[in-house]
Amino acid sequence: MPPQIAPLTSLRFFAAILVVVHHAMDYSSAPIHLEMIRKGGVAVDFFFILSGYILTHVYAPRAYQREGFVRNFIVARFAKIYPIHIFTLLLLLFFVIASKIVGISVNEDRFTASAFFAHVALLTAWGVTDQMTWNFPAWSISAEFTAYLLFPALVLIPFKGSARKALCLLALCWLAFGSWFHLATRTIDFGVARIIPEFLGGMLLYRAMSTTKSTPYAEAQFLVASVLIILGLIFGVSEVWFPLAFGWIIAVAPSLQGPLGRILSHRTLVNLGEESYSLYMIHIFIFTIIYGALRTKHLAVLASAPHVCDLLAIAAAIFAARLSHRMIEIPAQTWIRQRLSTKPSASRLAAQKALG
Repeated sequence: MPPQIAPLTSLRFFAAILVVVHHAMDYSSAPIHLEMIRKGGVAVDFFFILSGYILTHVYAPRAYQREGFVRNFIVARFAKIYPIHIFTLLLLLFFVIASKIVGISVNEDRFTASAFFAHVALLTAWGVTDQMTWNFPAWSISAEFTAYLLFPALVLIPFKGSARKALCLLALCWLAFGSWFHLATRTIDFGVARIIPEFLGGMLLYRAMSTTKSTPYAEAQFLVASVLIILGLIFGVSEVWFPLAFGWIIAVAPSLQGPLGRILSHRTLVNLGEESYSLYMIHIFIFTIIYGALRTKHLAVLASAPHVCDLLAIAAAIFAARLSHRMIEIPAQTWIRQRLSTKPSASRLAAQKALG
């Protein structure tokens, strides 16, 4: 398997924390002074593009040379996303049941039975609900799984030398039609239409960059792209432009060799990046508990310092993500893959051994 690209793994944490802070402000009583927090949801586009890029990096070179590739790929992706998805959903179900038992009111429109089963079936990016429900960031997991189902077919497309042209054409189509069809802001309202061009863009980006031995002035390009993203967030630039800047970041990050490369390859940041999926999935449950508790009379005094409460809630989400990553995500992923993946046949193993 190709080696991990450490800077890209670390960047996952920064994208996840932007989403987390964005959602914290939905719960917080603190006034929002930064436009970049309101726009924090665009970080999801980073994950969609990165997903196409990394999966192509890992699987494209010898995709169909491996026995049972399609099954093993789907099993691997299911094992990656589903255990934490169900775990956080069950935590919220327990919270709703416990709240009703003790007489605490909950948002009945958010916690409906039909929406619960839509989450279980990974259908929340298909327009089956008309509002955010349960663990609402999971709409993107529904969209991701759709892209995973398409990947075994998309990876067969032999772009080769035409990858750059196809990528440019896709970017132009995105700019031309993205605003018209509101692609960059779709979530539960057919968020699959948002991920497909971005996921494909990530795949094309990898193929285009794989023919380049090195990226000149990678750190300068990375800094310029980062500044443009920050300025875009601060000044409220249209969401349709962010995927282009995210693609630029993803394209140059693997070539970082200087101080930035060393920072983004530091084990602490890489670990946080590896835990970013758990953070993305569990933070809504943590916020529901913490901010719900702050509304009680026993903790009302803490609510008078909302920024402190926000920092504590975010820190608690990061800590819970570390626990769930180590205790739920990794063990469940290993267990599912060991039981559902196809093992190479004896003839295939013998042929591989003969080839050395």
